[in-house]
Amino acid sequence: MTAPRRSTLRQTTPVGASRAEVPTAGVSAERRAPSGIICGAVIAALAAALAALAPAGDVMAQSQGDGAAAPFDPAAAVALDRSDCEAGDPEACTSLGAAFEAGEGVRADPARAAALYRQGCDGGDAFGCTALASLYGQGRGVRQDDRQAAAYYRQGCDAGESLACANLGVLYAQGLGVQQDFNRAATLFSRACEDDEPIGCANLGAVFFEGVGAERDLPRAADLFGEACDSGYAPACNNLGWMYEQGLGVGRSAQQAIAYYREALEYDPELGPASENLDRLGAAR
Repeated sequence: MTAPRRSTLRQTTPVGASRAEVPTAGVSAERRAPSGIICGAVIAALAAALAALAPAGDVMAQSQGDGAAAPFDPAAAVALDRSDCEAGDPEACTSLGAAFEAGEGVRADPARAAALYRQGCDGGDAFGCTALASLYGQGRGVRQDDRQAAAYYRQGCDAGESLACANLGVLYAQGLGVQQDFNRAATLFSRACEDDEPIGCANLGAVFFEGVGAERDLPRAADLFGEACDSGYAPACNNLGWMYEQGLGVGRSAQQAIAYYREALEYDPELGPASENLDRLGAAR
């Protein structure tokens, strides 16, 4: 039996998240106002929000015979994944790759992680393709190659991995490894969002906010940011707060804005723009 898969696949920092003003959906940076809309062109490489993965240290439902749950044991999970991978289970290979990428139960080895992700992908595990694409995009364990990243995201997307579709959309929006195509990006974000991938919904919201790849529709953008926020994606909460603060597509409400900025920080205490927005409004965190 394959060990529970771990959330070692990490979401990368949103483009410009440390700055006050951030471009969205791959569009040139238009200076709007302090700490405005973020996350439009974010490559969400291996997102911790994937329900199929459980963070190391969480209590997992590993039966001890009496129905009780045992704490997650990284070393034991690695041993089980290794055995199952050697037996031909592609998902186990991907999970083992995640352990090598993060150094959970083994010494971190990005090159070994890449090889295992490739093995999982070749065996038909869509998430293995997505994970390998992320490494190519970052240049971790493999030589950085946007074209290879796009190819593996496409393979993962075609196999039904919604996060791969969202990340491939980002590459199309930014013109990384593929010909820039905002319409194609919007289609991929929509596909990911329809499969309940919050990053796809957030990026589709940015498309409607900017009016690039689709006609500008601020109420629709607000709805999509809200959907992504409800799923725990912090940048989307910040975006929705910004729209309430400015009265863009929704009724202006400083109270609602503050509530969404605080919600963003509940999901991600390190999200700088949300902190800056609260500070600027004189609101406690």
